[in-house]
Amino acid sequence: MVLDNTLEKNEDTLVMLEDSLPQASVDRFVYGLQQRKWKEWDIIQFTASVRNSHTYAIMENGRLRDWKDTFNEEYATDHNTYFTTAERSMNRIRCTLSGIKKAVTKLCYTSKKQLPSDADTPTVYERSPLLNGQYSPDLFGLDAYGKSVKMLYDELVNYLNTASENIELCLEVIERENYMRQHPEEIIEVHDKCYQTTFNHSQSIIKRFLNAGVNVDNDILNAIEDADDAQEMIAELFHMLNVNQWNDYVVCRATAEAQNIGLTKEELFLWGRERKEQVMRVRKLLAHLDELEMKKVKKGNALSGYFCMRLFVWCDINDNRQHAVLRDYIAHNYKGIVVKIGAVNAEKRKCLMLDNSENKRQQEDFNKTIDVFLNRF
Repeated sequence: MVLDNTLEKNEDTLVMLEDSLPQASVDRFVYGLQQRKWKEWDIIQFTASVRNSHTYAIMENGRLRDWKDTFNEEYATDHNTYFTTAERSMNRIRCTLSGIKKAVTKLCYTSKKQLPSDADTPTVYERSPLLNGQYSPDLFGLDAYGKSVKMLYDELVNYLNTASENIELCLEVIERENYMRQHPEEIIEVHDKCYQTTFNHSQSIIKRFLNAGVNVDNDILNAIEDADDAQEMIAELFHMLNVNQWNDYVVCRATAEAQNIGLTKEELFLWGRERKEQVMRVRKLLAHLDELEMKKVKKGNALSGYFCMRLFVWCDINDNRQHAVLRDYIAHNYKGIVVKIGAVNAEKRKCLMLDNSENKRQQEDFNKTIDVFLNRF
């Protein structure tokens, strides 16, 4: 009777293996070994095979951990229309699964008896004494065997421990994804984070679309806009888009939003679509900046590093990584000269020497002066 050793790529298989692998014990191993008429050479060969499987399983373990940490932090993933998450995770542990098949099958007795044609073929995972099959404990256990058998058992235990860990990692990925689908707010957070990252990397193409006045049209964007609940639709599309579809969606959405609310790509990058009022205030300030009567506004003919440093905070841009973009934005929209970002960074270093309360007071005075100035217009 030939037993079926197929491992279907689905979550049920992973759960079955998670439950079954820890059952492997000395008694099960010895009983399975007793079913085989192996010689010393057979033991040595099987030991080498298990050791080889363990080496590959360890390699897969490292790659699987990296994938586990990033998969559910990515809104769009490739190949999602072809494979379920269970299939994708099991594809990453092919060698682990192959090693399990070999070990379980090797230690499972088979007979030449044929099953009735209408009977289901039992699986090796049900019949193998190493996992779920019947077995009888041996009175002497491993003590009745030589060094080679004990070495085989040690190798097998080490391998199955790593294999179990790989199975658990796969299930953790699936369980995390299922949890997120039950908590859409987490998917929205991932969507927004990934959107901002892709938006930042797509500045040049968005700018070209805006300059050319392109009439963008995107099926995904249309579906979200037409949905009764846009956030619910965004949650449903989690891990349903490939990377190319996602990139196209981000570019089209950013372009359409900029066209609709009249913001440039730089303004969208710095303040987002929700803070148009702040953008209008910044524009107004830059348009009338030469009328501002305030100390340290300029150094020579250019806006001073000190003024720009305080202005960055007033603009509500606290991320240092965005300050170079903000400086270029000011230089583009102000009709005068603006110092280089290095001068601004030098002033930031000087501020580190100030007492926190003094630095806060200076910024509050600056903000108040700017706000009063803008009220004139």
